[in-house]
Amino acid sequence: MKDFIDNTTILQNVFHSTISGPSLVCSSGTFTVNNPPDGTTVTWNESRNLTEDPLNPGTFTAIGSGAGWVEAILTTTGCGEITLPRKNIWVGTEEATVFSPFDLNQNAYNWYLTTGTPFEFRASLPHPSDDAADYIWTVWDQQQQIMTLCPSGTGGYFVASHEGYYTVNLKFNNGCGWGDIKSQDFYFIQSGSLMLQMSPNPTSGETIVSIEPEVSEDETLKSASSETIFDENAEWALEVYDNVQSLKLKKQKLKGKSTTISTQGWKEGVYMVRVKYKDDILTGKLVVKK
Repeated sequence: MKDFIDNTTILQNVFHSTISGPSLVCSSGTFTVNNPPDGTTVTWNESRNLTEDPLNPGTFTAIGSGAGWVEAILTTTGCGEITLPRKNIWVGTEEATVFSPFDLNQNAYNWYLTTGTPFEFRASLPHPSDDAADYIWTVWDQQQQIMTLCPSGTGGYFVASHEGYYTVNLKFNNGCGWGDIKSQDFYFIQSGSLMLQMSPNPTSGETIVSIEPEVSEDETLKSASSETIFDENAEWALEVYDNVQSLKLKKQKLKGKSTTISTQGWKEGVYMVRVKYKDDILTGKLVVKK
């Protein structure tokens, strides 16, 4: 087969053919096939958010927004049809897919959010801009009071002043115009309350999730009377989310300070563990490795 391809000029040309064109289509874009063999006819397929101009093959108009693609089919005499690999593109305006909180004290991503800690909410975007003016960040608390957030382009710097839910919002311009607002809720707990512990972490099979009093370095000699006491009779619930915020596991009506979760068959990566205990929301990161 290799000798046949090596000695067949038309097939050699086909395997050197590629699709060229824009990676971002705002209103319309034109795509071509590089190095098509002589006598080749090119036809096109496209994603649902594009439509081809019947008078200009290879030119597509945006009819929606989101991830898209174009595909070229080469027809040559004697060789039939060969489909080139799709070219993935983005169509129209866009919004962030997820916000990830970066703990500036620990210099690491951290889903355990506490008041008084500086966090930078970093946006995942298909086509981030280098211009800070293309980002509008806002954050609101549960009382719908706007909080101070310092924008830094793809990120927004924020320090929570009190415990509770905060809604982080971002409106983004990718060059095609302003997209829809992305909103995501985060719960900040008061520093010095309860926290999650997971062991082992990272894990390759299972881990024990337990609710423990948070003890900082300067509180190791804290008296028992000032510690947060766990109620053994209280029911609590646990949820685990993957890195795109899809629910992976849910357990309810748990009792006692700990529960075991199995990660058999899970993909490697970082998962967010979220626990609802009484009026508290506790979060932590679980790393799964094979």
